Amino acid sequence: MYYAVTAIDNRGRLADRSALRVLGWLPHSSISINVLNRFFIVVTRSHGPDTITLQGHLRLPAAVRHSCRIKARAQLLVAAYPDYDLLTAYPTSVLDKVLLAYHESQPKEAGP
Repeated sequence: MYYAVTAIDNRGRLADRSALRVLGWLPHSSISINVLNRFFIVVTRSHGPDTITLQGHLRLPAAVRHSCRIKARAQLLVAAYPDYDLLTAYPTSVLDKVLLAYHESQPKEAGP
């Protein structure tokens, strides 16, 4: 797996392209973008309606951004899974919940 944290611009383009390079997804590659549970985004290389931009950026359509409540300049965690030809993206609101749940599940250390 490969991880990157990236900003999204007002047109939905993710600034960091390194995850796409790890996957070998080239400009004009056909992709499908899906939102699961209104929380995270799954992108697969397929004969879907979307494509990687000419400059090699992943562009999230407005409907996807609105569904996940992602605004311009927001940060996303992007995870590339080369063995599965898959990319996922998580808004920071999801990371906040996951990390909080993790820390709350840990045993409390007793003081001296």
